[in-house]
Amino acid sequence: MKNLILTVFFFFYTFSSFAQEVLDMSILPEAAYTYIVRNDTASTYAITPASTSPQTWDFSSLLNHYEKVPTYDSTSKSPYQAEFPSSNLYTYGPSVLYSGLFGGAPVDGQPSNGYMFWRNEPTGFWSIGFLSETGTFAGQPIHFDSDELIIPLPGILNSTINNNSRWTIPMDFNPADADTFYVSNTTKTFNFDSYGSIKTPVLDLPEVLRLHENHLKIDSVYVKVSGMTVFEMELSRVESNQYYYLTNDYSYPVLTTYADDQNNILFTEYYSTQVVNTTMDLATLTKKDDIKIYPNPFTDEVYIEINESAIVSVFSTTGKLVKKERINSIENRIDLYNLLPGMYFISIQADKGQNLFIEKVIKTR
Repeated sequence: MKNLILTVFFFFYTFSSFAQEVLDMSILPEAAYTYIVRNDTASTYAITPASTSPQTWDFSSLLNHYEKVPTYDSTSKSPYQAEFPSSNLYTYGPSVLYSGLFGGAPVDGQPSNGYMFWRNEPTGFWSIGFLSETGTFAGQPIHFDSDELIIPLPGILNSTINNNSRWTIPMDFNPADADTFYVSNTTKTFNFDSYGSIKTPVLDLPEVLRLHENHLKIDSVYVKVSGMTVFEMELSRVESNQYYYLTNDYSYPVLTTYADDQNNILFTEYYSTQVVNTTMDLATLTKKDDIKIYPNPFTDEVYIEINESAIVSVFSTTGKLVKKERINSIENRIDLYNLLPGMYFISIQADKGQNLFIEKVIKTR
């Protein structure tokens, strides 16, 4: 009887202590880290319903079709600190390298480089704004009229949080005639709906809290005359669901499920590893406009355009030199077919050793 009482007490204590665990800022991305996230675009599975009972989530059979590698650093190191004063983190690079934390910014399917600005604080992880270097919104700093909540805090089982965000771009602003505005509205409902253990191809963790985000994004065009709306048209309306699996042991989601409004799986991202940004960090180096590296991502080779002779070095994320060769002016072809898929850094130095350029690239296969 004594043993039975102890067993029941132990089970109750374990259940209660886990159910009351609170997620804090330790789950949020940090400056000076690059997070390597694997992406499975094909696997499908059933999303378990919300539950107050402990769950066992087994994602160990997920595949790795390609990787995303968002690099976070302090906004003070970016050229736009004054433009986004409420931001304390930023990312930079081709949108294909972003993980799903881009929120409502228009990065899906956009190959151009751009900046995204964030804020991490005790209330959660927020999107502040963005700036694309090419495309429809090139060179325009876009501020959220109401900041977009990406991950709410504190994380407590059964807690629910709502968020409405909005950004606006004046597309044809002229005081003498009608003004056209592109407006994007996002409505979110967050619920920490389940807890349990999780297995991925990388991690096996006993204490994870799941955050369910229901997401409605509506993009519209408005025409105004003297401040009054005379025409409006809805361009798109997309509802989706995202499921973040979070733990205080990692400053990035362990796994994220992306699903449509009917909970059909679109794709899955899961944490692989993180590396400390070194002197190869994009944020600490000045890029030269007359040097280009493409394509990015690549499969077997990259091309480098430069107007002088230089030394090209290719490094793995651990800092290992995997390729080095001298190049001349104009266009140069660099064979990288023998490298494994993943993230690499291409560094270009002048003959005297001066760093000229560095780029974070992805090999897809």
